[in-house]
Amino acid sequence: MLPSEYRPVMDAVLTLGDIVGSPKSLRRVYAILLSSIEKTN
Repeated sequence: MLPSEYRPVMDAVLTLGDIVGSPKSLRRVYAILLSSIEKTN
């Protein structure tokens, strides 16, 4: 699971996804975010 400090980031991404209204781009952003988190760890 994601560390708790990433929770606000995920909330922001989900909110942004709701505004944009595109699940496909939201999934892409989510995948990019996860891969960047994995690189920093």
